[in-house]
Amino acid sequence: MTHRLAVNIADFLLCDGTIQKEDYDIYVYGYEILLDTVTQLAVLLVAGVVTHVFFETVVFLLVFSYIRKYSGGYHASTKCMCNIITYLVWGIVMHCSILFELSIMIKIVLCATVTVITYCRAPVEHPNKPIGEECVVYRKKALCRVMIVAFCSVVMHDGVPICSNIMCWTLTCIGVSILKKGGMNSENS
Repeated sequence: MTHRLAVNIADFLLCDGTIQKEDYDIYVYGYEILLDTVTQLAVLLVAGVVTHVFFETVVFLLVFSYIRKYSGGYHASTKCMCNIITYLVWGIVMHCSILFELSIMIKIVLCATVTVITYCRAPVEHPNKPIGEECVVYRKKALCRVMIVAFCSVVMHDGVPICSNIMCWTLTCIGVSILKKGGMNSENS
């Protein structure tokens, strides 16, 4: 569905003279990614409204996208599976955040564990997005972002416990995702 819409947009831009023929495929790809992302965000935000966890969903999305940009993690083989897995991770984080209020010590242990996982295994390379020479830069950025979220999760424990829980559970899911895929150093482990 999004591919067809992306093709229609690119066709319109080509006919309008806004883009050149040689850039057509790039625009189709770009619009398809944009439409997929917007659709996924919209579904999650609507699910958050319907299940009365809109604020929590926004926190999840901010943390998840903030860290996954540089850490990588498990990649599904199809867009459909990617969406299903993302929705499942969102559901797991929402349920765990509400059902299991973590003590400060558990949060510190989980956050420290994900920090170590990120240091040892991130970034996770994907065949469609090879990392190469940027590995060290991506590792530093991923590690820095994990540490910032971990710090916020621990600091917010008493003031905004639900937000703190969501951050910690999201970090935990990202850590599992990094371990599931193996990471850049898996061949050395």
